[in-house]
Amino acid sequence: MTTTDIAVDITDEQVAFFATNGWLAVERITTDEEVAWIGEIFDQLFEPDRPVHFDVMRPAGSEGPDLFPQTLFPELHHPELRDTTYVRNARRIAARLLGEDEADLTNWGHMLDKPPRRGYAAPWHQDEAYWDAGQRYHAVGAWMPLDDADLDNGCMWFLPGSHRDGLRPHRHLHGDESIHGLELVDELSEAEEQTAVAVPLEAGGASFHHPRTTCGSTRRPPSTSHWIASVISSSPRPDGLIDRAASWISGVNM
Repeated sequence: MTTTDIAVDITDEQVAFFATNGWLAVERITTDEEVAWIGEIFDQLFEPDRPVHFDVMRPAGSEGPDLFPQTLFPELHHPELRDTTYVRNARRIAARLLGEDEADLTNWGHMLDKPPRRGYAAPWHQDEAYWDAGQRYHAVGAWMPLDDADLDNGCMWFLPGSHRDGLRPHRHLHGDESIHGLELVDELSEAEEQTAVAVPLEAGGASFHHPRTTCGSTRRPPSTSHWIASVISSSPRPDGLIDRAASWISGVNM
């Protein structure tokens, strides 16, 4: 598509904030025009008769409307998603946060749809819990809402500093291994709940978080909430000192 490009970078202070807290919000990462264009592709990918998405919160093959559908690697279906202002800026910022040369980074996409009213609140989790337990990762997730995301519409919440505490035990939602979604085995403590931070964003803004940062959303949105993400990383390496017993990973396909 043809759009007015914008270049977004971050300051040393923002890099330090991310290192301390495990997350960072950026007010604007692309243009309104590109947000609308990505939204059109989003709608195509989530058409009911297009089998490129699945429900994170229910067993495969469940009848009825999806509660929390997602699609992985949307760029395989729409390669033009690889060449966007959003991705270019996300990679530039990720390189700063990871302390890596941008040319050495790889990225892949992810889209989530939170339907109004029936949409599911995302339980507390760490993204790395979904990934191969035999690899060591140096990565960051860049999430951009395609609609305004506020406290009433399912915005992201983060637990500051939780990326430094290692990977917590997870389980499949409700203990059902036929459900893709994961949740923490142990609930957050009252002290942790009090330190959790909501991160409202307008469409076209973005949040970045470490794959071990505990995150979630606390409410079902009253209106539609669409999100696109890019996971940006250096190449994962075999982990000879795995510091986690990811027994839950056998039932997760990523």
